[in-house]
Amino acid sequence: AGLVAASGALAGLFTLAGFPAALLLGPMLAGIRVGGGGAPVPGAERGFQAAQALIGCLVAHAVNASIAATLLEDGFLILGVVGVTVVAASLTGWVLTRIRLLPGTSAAWGSSPGGASAMVAMAEEFGADPRLVAFMQYVRVACVALTASLVARFLAGGSAAAPGSGMDPAPLAVLATLAVAGIGAWAGLRLRIPAGAMIGPLVLGATLHATGLADMALPSWLLALAYAG
Repeated sequence: AGLVAASGALAGLFTLAGFPAALLLGPMLAGIRVGGGGAPVPGAERGFQAAQALIGCLVAHAVNASIAATLLEDGFLILGVVGVTVVAASLTGWVLTRIRLLPGTSAAWGSSPGGASAMVAMAEEFGADPRLVAFMQYVRVACVALTASLVARFLAGGSAAAPGSGMDPAPLAVLATLAVAGIGAWAGLRLRIPAGAMIGPLVLGATLHATGLADMALPSWLLALAYAG
């Protein structure tokens, strides 16, 4: 109850201040505070997996034919930038692991770039301390999100928008998206893919959306709950 109340209060505060991604930042900061204090959240695992599946569908919504064309056209440049980021982060994690500043492989997972939720899920599956990895990952995400929000709010003139505001909430599309989320998450977990609850819907949804076989659409209130999860 405290986590929900704090999440709602912070999200409302950021929304009133006009920050983009307010519905993500508020629950994220509240979750870091509660998780850092060691407070358990009953039933969190299932809710987390459901949130991952919906976020996977949200990412899949961004994958379309034009994105695929951009990847083909500038693929080497994109791979180069991603590669440099991965190498730098990997070296940082390796150094922290070698000097034993943090226990086990937690430093390597916590320093890894990419989706924070995916890194936390994979770290737990490979025996690292998920709380420490989550703290490292989400502090980084919070810093990046806050910086980007400040730039968008005060320099670029951006304003807060509901998550998935570009999605078409047609009933049939919503049902199809929920089906993709359920089937993709089930397949990802069944195949024991790291962070399968998110990767499964992302891959399945992106394939269907990019080929025009299905539209990814979810109402903004449901995506707000997924962000909070």
